[in-house]
Amino acid sequence: MLKRLLSNWPLKLLSVVMAILLWFVIISLADPSDVRTIYNIPVNLLHEDLLKQAGKSYTVEGGVNPTVNVRVSAAKSLLNGLKASDFTATANIEEMIDINGAVPIKVSCSHPSISDSQLTPLSASVTIKYESIVSKTFTVTVESPETPPEGYFVGNLSSTPRSVRVTAPSSVLDKIGSVVAEVDVSQMTESGQVEASLQYFTNTGEELRLEDYKDTRVSTGSSMISVEIQTMKVLPVVISQEAVDEMKGQVPEGYRYTGHSTLPSFQVKGLKSRLADVAALTIPAGSLNLRDVTETKVFEMDISYFLPPGIELMEGEEQLFTVAVSVEELVVRDFTVRGLRLIGEEKGYRYEYDTSVTVSIRGLEADFQGFDPATISLSVDVTDYASNPGKYILQVEVHCEDETIFTPLPGPRLEVTVKSETPPTRSTTTPPATAPAETEAAETTVPATTPDPGEEGNP
Repeated sequence: MLKRLLSNWPLKLLSVVMAILLWFVIISLADPSDVRTIYNIPVNLLHEDLLKQAGKSYTVEGGVNPTVNVRVSAAKSLLNGLKASDFTATANIEEMIDINGAVPIKVSCSHPSISDSQLTPLSASVTIKYESIVSKTFTVTVESPETPPEGYFVGNLSSTPRSVRVTAPSSVLDKIGSVVAEVDVSQMTESGQVEASLQYFTNTGEELRLEDYKDTRVSTGSSMISVEIQTMKVLPVVISQEAVDEMKGQVPEGYRYTGHSTLPSFQVKGLKSRLADVAALTIPAGSLNLRDVTETKVFEMDISYFLPPGIELMEGEEQLFTVAVSVEELVVRDFTVRGLRLIGEEKGYRYEYDTSVTVSIRGLEADFQGFDPATISLSVDVTDYASNPGKYILQVEVHCEDETIFTPLPGPRLEVTVKSETPPTRSTTTPPATAPAETEAAETTVPATTPDPGEEGNP
């Protein structure tokens, strides 16, 4: 048997090979080999945490969920039953090829008859774009697109907190131009607080939805907005009495401050409680200077300097206004006055003096048109000389009923003679040391006869 088996062995080996080839031919004809492309196989990223640990945020070029297409070479009977879920595609971050972010894709098939050598990925790699995650603080801007009811206005708007901290990829932070909190004040007539959501905008005004960006978070999503609601009031401008008194004292000698032009009123706004305490806008002392001014002077003033704290002008109100302050020259008029009152006269003595005295009064020309000389009164103080006969030159005191309008100039000096109406007794009394130098020596004897009641100078 051994000899039979080993005899003609080359022919027998050839027959075996031919049989195998024939079998393959028959199989190929019955179930031929083919190539098929499997589409949209999801690519799973491995070791993503390596980028997060490095403080990086990444995105996959082509979309959030990358896919790959695979070409499969196998028998047609196998290919017909394959589907995308039979394949697994992975991209390992650890195997990143270069700094450009290319990560090779590996594909495997769960079918036991399909080996890795039969698979050809049509995309060799997936590109990872990564950037640093950074933080930046933005100031919150408060806006109120609506307006309060008629007669009310929005005052100060403040946010708590005043800023928001955004942590995101640097490319996202570069897009943020402003952070806005919008508050609806259309129904507000009193100040209060309103919660408002924060909105993010680019420099061109386009809204950004930060929740759409990966690895982005904010310190707060809303702010409490303090809204100040103001109301309007019309306030007149007045000059304080202190300022008027100051101007009266500043005008040169011989001139008088006589008033000012009509002052305007301004529309202002502020808190209702604040406006309730303000009746006028007052120009204080030190604001108007009349030194060396001898005629009407016009001052240009800025009302903003006189606004109390918490009150501001309504939009459209002109800040500047003028006030004309009048200064007029005084004139002097002389009047002859009859009748003079002695102060401090004593019984038993006779006083002789000129009862007609000319005095000077200073005032405005227009005021003298209705001036009555009867309003002038004269007096001489003889208290220190009443009981000391002699001649004295004494000062006449001049008074007017309204000396704010009419100013008496110093009166003349008048000669007054003091005489005793009874026989003198021996006396050592001497005139007071305060008597003027030009006083004549007192008489030493007085006639016993009764003085003539009609004698001139006898009051």
